[in-house]
Amino acid sequence: MSTVLNRHPLGNDVVAQAFETYTASYLQPLKNQSATIFTADYGLYWWDFRSGYDFVLAELGWNNTLEQEIALVRGAANLQGKSWGTILTWKYTHPPFLADGQEMFEQMKTSYEAGAKYVVIFNYSEDPKNPDTLQEEHFQALERFWTEVVQNPDVTHDSIKAEAALVLPKNFGWGMRNPQDTIWGLWPANDTCRQIWNQVQTQLNQYGLKLDIVYDDPDYPAAGRYNNITYVHSTFPYVWLVVAILFLSISSGVLLIYVRRRRN
Repeated sequence: MSTVLNRHPLGNDVVAQAFETYTASYLQPLKNQSATIFTADYGLYWWDFRSGYDFVLAELGWNNTLEQEIALVRGAANLQGKSWGTILTWKYTHPPFLADGQEMFEQMKTSYEAGAKYVVIFNYSEDPKNPDTLQEEHFQALERFWTEVVQNPDVTHDSIKAEAALVLPKNFGWGMRNPQDTIWGLWPANDTCRQIWNQVQTQLNQYGLKLDIVYDDPDYPAAGRYNNITYVHSTFPYVWLVVAILFLSISSGVLLIYVRRRRN
């Protein structure tokens, strides 16, 4: 596969279009029957929605950052006018598989307050002696979620609103599960991935659950939708812009000094 890609390199736009076209054709028979179509994913929510899914479940598990997953799926749903939810998946690849009851309760409560329309639990085990992952503590967590959250007038659904957005480069399908994750499952992480990773951590530290992570897409612009918007761009164009300005300044006999002040 790597040899083929090296000889016939594909761009992000081409891969994104192929992803959408293939998925849309796969979903069309269901759409013809007016079925509600959903999927669970770990990060490519933006293109799941663009492909035609009615709602997408963000996978919470594998020790992924809950705030990041919600920022990605909610941001895609908000800008594209879709619904979203979460699915609580394995935390471990061995028994007990799921997180404990308290952590599960907190994940469900956070999902609810952040606006999730659906909360699903993945009750599957690869242990033939114990095919169910749900234990008594998990059923107690479900009961607590219903009584202490859903039926509690002091807890409001969708009470945590996004006030900021981090806009990633157009069609940059990076998995974002870790700094070394692949791009579209085809290419290794690069400098842009590292730049995005650092920006995501910074923005999450600042805004937490009030952050949406979206993509630069003319069909679904972020402008005007958030109080604060940060764009992640490659440093390459900026560097050459400065070089060009300096060259023109020197050639015209004018010396310009630029001071880039560090933001507090």
